[in-house]
Order: sequence, then structure tokens, then C-alpha cells
Amino acid sequence: MRSRILFIATVAMFVVKTAQAQTAPEWMAGYWLSCANSEQVSETWTSGGKDLLLGSNVTRAKDGTHFEMMRIGKGSGGGLSLFSSPDGVPPTEFALKSQDANRVVFENPTHDFPQRVIYARDGKNLIARIEGKMNGRDQAMDWRYAAAALNAQCAAK
Repeated sequence: MRSRILFIATVAMFVVKTAQAQTAPEWMAGYWLSCANSEQVSETWTSGGKDLLLGSNVTRAKDGTHFEMMRIGKGSGGGLSLFSSPDGVPPTEFALKSQDANRVVFENPTHDFPQRVIYARDGKNLIARIEGKMNGRDQAMDWRYAAAALNAQCAAK
């Protein structure tokens, strides 16, 4: 009985410690710009404290301009989640899967595509990646953003 109580206490401490470690990745805050593949993609992330980060994405591509509103905050399960709303559709929740000092992974295995959203810091750059299955095949897309002045634009080519 004593070992069972010790086991339960250890699991409870792990759960509390894990929940405490779930804070919004403030290293994402800023204005980020990608000028690759004939697209201009900007993401703006604003910190709202330890459990809130608000984001927007504007993509200017050959097929037009697209936008996405994002929020990292408390999810339906009580932990940290990413809520993504591209082009005005209702938001989709991606629950926190893993987090460390420079990388955060969100996942929603029931979503059509993507099933995972990953952000990482690489020095002065922000890396974004989405991945999952689409039409039964593994797919992934990556963006490498540089920190930029608010509302900076890509140079005309």
C-alpha cells in the first residue's frame, strides 16, 4: 500500500510539474518575414503573458492574399493549445505535444491537414513547419522567417 501511495504521489508531482512548464513560447513574439518561393509571408506574434500569445499570418502568393488568425493559450483540456483560423474559418485546436526552450509542437491527429504544427527558434530566425497526412501521403511545409521591422515588406524582384 505504501508503494502505491508513493507511485500516485510521484505521478501527481509529474503532472503538476508538466502543467507548470506549459507556458506560451514568448520567444515567438515579434514580426517575422519570409521572402521565399515567390511569396511574402509575415507572422506577427504578441505576448499576452505566460499563458497567452496572439498571432496573425499574411501570405501574399501568386494565387492571392491569404490570412490566418492564431492564438496560443489554454485549451479545452486545460493545457496549452494552438488555435488556428485560416481565412476566417472557425478555429481548429492543436494541443501541446512537446515543448522545450527553443521548440514547441502542437498536434491534432483528427484534423485533415496539418496534424502537427511546429515552431522553433534558430538563432535570430523563426522556423515554422506543418506536417501530417494528406490523401494518404506524408506531407510537410516549412517556412524560415527572419526578424523584421513591423510591417516590413520583401524587396521587389
